[in-house]
Amino acid sequence: MQYLSPSTLLGESIPTPIDKKAIQLGRKKLLAELELSAQDSLDIHGLTLTKGNIIDYFEALQQDNIIDYHNAVEEDAVLKTFLEDHYIGDGEQFRDNPLYYDSRFIQWMSPFFLTAFTTATDQCFRYMKKDALIAILDNQYLMTDYDLEQAWASLMKILFNNIALLEYYRDKGEQGKGDKQTFDAATPLMGYQYISLVVLLPEHRFGEIRNKYAFVIEQAAIYTFNKKTAHRLAAETWVENALLLALAPELQRELTEKLKEMRRISKPTKDSNPFWNIARFAWLLIFIAAKAFTCNSGSSSLDYDASHKAPIFYKLPDSLELNDSTRKLLLDSFNHVNRSPLSPHRHPYPPTGHTSGK
Repeated sequence: MQYLSPSTLLGESIPTPIDKKAIQLGRKKLLAELELSAQDSLDIHGLTLTKGNIIDYFEALQQDNIIDYHNAVEEDAVLKTFLEDHYIGDGEQFRDNPLYYDSRFIQWMSPFFLTAFTTATDQCFRYMKKDALIAILDNQYLMTDYDLEQAWASLMKILFNNIALLEYYRDKGEQGKGDKQTFDAATPLMGYQYISLVVLLPEHRFGEIRNKYAFVIEQAAIYTFNKKTAHRLAAETWVENALLLALAPELQRELTEKLKEMRRISKPTKDSNPFWNIARFAWLLIFIAAKAFTCNSGSSSLDYDASHKAPIFYKLPDSLELNDSTRKLLLDSFNHVNRSPLSPHRHPYPPTGHTSGK
């Protein structure tokens, strides 16, 4: 439910603190304005108000203590802005008002605060506003227990949607159907800026989903490391970020081992014998010279187009398929030349203690 203060509704023309006489005058003024506009409604602060809405609003103000509640909000500029505009500045705090602990006030305030809380936190995650999220979480939650659970559920939904997208990215890639659009959508959800928001949420409420999130990041990182070798550094960073998320000790150990494995594979190897480096360079020169000679003699294995812009490789017919033995030989030769890829873990969370990458 969207909050609208009497002062905002009446355009600051109402005196504060508000009393019943001011409310009656304000009601007449607003209804007269609607009548003169020849419209069915008025647009005020992003809300469309019909005649019935206006009457209901002022009727509610006649109830016991409601004017006092509005006056309390009016005196708290930070709270008023948060309720009306779903915004809070870095480090801003609501006033320390004893009324904020009154159960009747909380009951009245709760639906307004829930709307502001869910909208503002959604914007924090959507646009990665860390300071704003800190300010929201550091302030008092002026909600009933039920609405507070609704608020946490809205944040839980955001994280579940992220996990689903990362699983989709991982599975689509492993099926050989990875695309740039999915990669670009998944990447920010594993970045430090985003993960630094997730770790701000209460551990007692979000511990389990943090572990799940961390585990899925690990899986996405392994796929990326193995299949998108140009993004190996990013994959290592994602595992580091997953470590920030993980709370379960066994998952923390697994991620630590996985990160060590990635760094070991990525680290360039140095040949301790300089003689072999010279020999390899000499063989490379001989190979290039031989290839140049065969190309000039017209015996190249490549068929060039007429303009000699690009080589066109012959393709094997579809009917020629690799059998298991030849496929194994090819894979073995490939792994001998290239660094061995990581072995992804496909166990459900929580993972059992096992040696990573074996």
